[in-house]
Amino acid sequence: MPNDNRRTPLDILVIGEHAHSSGYAIRALMQYFRDHPAVRAFGTVDNEADAWELIRGNKVNTIFIDANDYTQPNYPKFIKRVRKEFPKIVFVLHFYSADNQNVFFKSHPGFKHYFHINYLAEPSDLKRYGDCESLFRLERQSKELDEMLYRCEEWHNNLFQYDVALSFAGQDRQYANELAIELRTEGVRVFYDDFEQASLLGKNLHTHLYEVYSQMCRYCVLFISKAYTERIWTVHERTAAQERAIVERGDTYIIPIRIDNSRIPGLPDNIAYASIDLGTLKIASLIVQKLWMTDTNSSKGKLGKWLFERIY
Repeated sequence: MPNDNRRTPLDILVIGEHAHSSGYAIRALMQYFRDHPAVRAFGTVDNEADAWELIRGNKVNTIFIDANDYTQPNYPKFIKRVRKEFPKIVFVLHFYSADNQNVFFKSHPGFKHYFHINYLAEPSDLKRYGDCESLFRLERQSKELDEMLYRCEEWHNNLFQYDVALSFAGQDRQYANELAIELRTEGVRVFYDDFEQASLLGKNLHTHLYEVYSQMCRYCVLFISKAYTERIWTVHERTAAQERAIVERGDTYIIPIRIDNSRIPGLPDNIAYASIDLGTLKIASLIVQKLWMTDTNSSKGKLGKWLFERIY
């Protein structure tokens, strides 16, 4: 299991009906997510329109969806569409029982490889146990949810080969080298050419670097300077990074570090940046905070419109 002081942040949306037995299940999940150290934000909606609003606003990276109503024809279409348009979102299908799970997968065999969990008892058992606090004292169910969220964390971590890629002009290598060392010391998987000399040997650098800056890293750090605007290779790296930024649909990808006041073509002036005057140690700390939840006791963000008044 991961270090509880550094967790991959999960922004979890639960989609399902809030009435009858499934309301117990959703409220139980809300109670669980409230106290889990990897959960940064959580909430629930009962329709696709509200879900899409949050998804398109880059508020969600993990979705738990109530798959017990296997007669619902829109859920499989919804899941496929989200996965196509927002491939960084991971789904977890949840069921009350193995019977419900078997019926769903028989009707939709293409979803068998999705994360799924039978974490709750049958609706009749929910009534017998009473409130959700009692339900979640059951060690087995809590353990299964812990394991599932850890798998979600791993899934997000494995999306990219690197956490951060550094793009800089040769004249600014001193700053890049200092930051790369600080980041690696913090456990960040950083792409920095001096760290990659062996792996780069013999590769087509034009193609490989384009893939690194457009596909293989979670964030791209640009060291902005006059020299950066004038070098052929930095233009190549920046072009790849900016194409990726467009694909991200407004989500953070490029992290600018200003060495001077030079303007970068295509980089909006309103993007928040870090000044090199902060020092590479402080900048590394800020990047670590973007990558992971370093304060697992911080208050949770709220998504959706339901149930919070019953929990907080």
